[in-house]
Amino acid sequence: MLFRYSLATLLVAISLCSQNVLADENGHSDRSNTLPKADASAVRVAVPANVQVVASKLNFPTSVEVDDEGMVWIGLSGASHGNPGVKPAVLKIAKDGKTETVIEQGLVAPLNDLLFHDGTLYVSHRGKVSKWTGSKLEDVVTGLPSQGDHTNNQIDIGPDGKLYIGQGSATNSGVVGPDNKKWVKKHADFHDTLPKDVTLIGKAFTSKSFLDSSGDKAKTSAFMAYGETREGKQPADAVEVPTACLLRCDLDGSNMEVFAWGLRNPYGVLVNDDGSVFVGDQGCDVRGSRPIKDDLEDLYLLKEGDWAGWPDFCYGVAVTDPRFKPDGKSQPKFVMGEHPDVATPVATFPNHSAIGKLDRLESDSALGSKGDVFVALFGNMSPKTGTAPNPPGGMRVMRFSPSTNEVTVFAEAKEPTPTDWTAGIRRPLDVHISSDGNTLYVADYGTLGDGKHLKAVKKSGVIWKIAAK
Repeated sequence: MLFRYSLATLLVAISLCSQNVLADENGHSDRSNTLPKADASAVRVAVPANVQVVASKLNFPTSVEVDDEGMVWIGLSGASHGNPGVKPAVLKIAKDGKTETVIEQGLVAPLNDLLFHDGTLYVSHRGKVSKWTGSKLEDVVTGLPSQGDHTNNQIDIGPDGKLYIGQGSATNSGVVGPDNKKWVKKHADFHDTLPKDVTLIGKAFTSKSFLDSSGDKAKTSAFMAYGETREGKQPADAVEVPTACLLRCDLDGSNMEVFAWGLRNPYGVLVNDDGSVFVGDQGCDVRGSRPIKDDLEDLYLLKEGDWAGWPDFCYGVAVTDPRFKPDGKSQPKFVMGEHPDVATPVATFPNHSAIGKLDRLESDSALGSKGDVFVALFGNMSPKTGTAPNPPGGMRVMRFSPSTNEVTVFAEAKEPTPTDWTAGIRRPLDVHISSDGNTLYVADYGTLGDGKHLKAVKKSGVIWKIAAK
């Protein structure tokens, strides 16, 4: 439900404001908008709980972990819209509340995930997964295809002792276009790739060239570099480490393989005891040479070999369905000439709610029932991804119960708004459940904008602690 601010509420919000000021993409400040200070009393939780701000004024936290000694670890992205100068880092918060920077050297933005396993800290950052030995960062996996729109994301270790890595796509929907110009200028040959010799149709998508000032048109086929086409139906060139998939390897990085594919941006990864994997996959946007409308955010339960449908199916439905036709644009058509059986999600979330990372209850607790999956919903990236949904679908933590397939709101700002201008939860990106199952930590990335601009506000990130009573 969309809540409207009363005059009294606005006055309270103003009294809580910090000095962070929103600026547009040209650097012009709008001093009529100030960010409310993070306030535990502004968070609503579905169960009786004590809410606490563990850390605030952070630069874009993407991950929160708790080690065996109960100390909280935080991963800072080091990359955000409008703030290219911030750097990735790993922080540690001791039980006395003091924050210490543990890792700065060797990290590549964006840093997307932290994972403790058998006393070792693993770090997922652009193009690689590394481990912290206590004195230095050692690369475990390198060369991941992360030069495009999306990078390698959440990691987990399964009952097989292997490392699972969510690897994002290079593009929105398989075609390099004008919306990718920032990275195409640096990596002209980069594009999406496939793990199998799938036959592609070869349709060419036309756009105005941005690599020179000639004003010429550029034609690009799906799964090809910008400006390159293929004729007729031809098999794609399979690669060992493709984009848009769930990867699996040994803990030393050897024996890399594709566990599941057809995932646009598998940001959330959670391996089950039976070897199946919960994957949170982010839906397509209305942008680029092949825009797709009203794609949802998906929670999949995948087994080895599954295909989740990207880029020709959205949550199990073909993109040729009229529901995906953008206003004033052509109906999306297939780019693949043949399709495996497509997996369908166990749950979906509103379009542009940007599904984030996942964690699960290992036993019944006051937070929920054994097996419940907690899901961070980051929220829309308007105006880059189109008009903001109203009411918004993201900016909250959800709870999915596999036993009933029920999805409920677990934690959110008490007065949600179409933007993240709130004293409560703003942009949750990671969730972590304590070993006893009674406490949920939330990594809140911070504020991105007011719905008209897209510029992240420095020092707006928060780590929330929700302890069930």
